[in-house]
Order: sequence, then C-alpha cells, then structure tokens
Amino acid sequence: MLDEESIRYKILDHISWVINNEEVILLDNKRGIFFGLDEVASRIWILISEGKMVREIIDTLMEEYDVEISRLESDVKNLIDELILNNFIKSDGFKN
Repeated sequence: MLDEESIRYKILDHISWVINNEEVILLDNKRGIFFGLDEVASRIWILISEGKMVREIIDTLMEEYDVEISRLESDVKNLIDELILNNFIKSDGFKN
C-alpha cells in the first residue's frame, strides 16, 4: 500500500502566484480568478512549489509552528484537497 504522505504535488501550468507580505496570492489564468492564502497556507504552498512531499511539509511546519501534530496533519491535507478541488495543483506521484 502506498503512503499518501509520500506524495508530491505539482502546481498546474495555468496558475501564477506572487508573495505579498508573507501571503501568497494565486491567479488561475484560465478562469481569471484570484485566491488568497493566509500565512500558514502560504507556507504550505511554497513548500509544495519546492517539490516537498506531504510528510516533509508537515515535518517542516512542526519545526516552525507550535501546533499539535494531528491538527497540522489535518490542516495540511484539507488545504491540499481544496487546492486539488480548485485545480491549482495535482499529484506529481510518489517518491521512490
């Protein structure tokens, strides 16, 4: 069985993004809509853009924020699900 925490995600080609005051603003160039991320979601986005696996994202955030692991895991997975649902990212496969 494959471990979902070893998945990497890829930002889709039609998505542009900028960092503004520690927050990421996404632009869907196909639909012409903006999507703003708060500070923690922005950090997750940046880690996704660096090719980090879900487990690496969670481990990095655990070092940076004072939060319970179960809450962090849930928040990261929920954001990833929302980004997939809104066609901002897709799975880039599993790390070998």
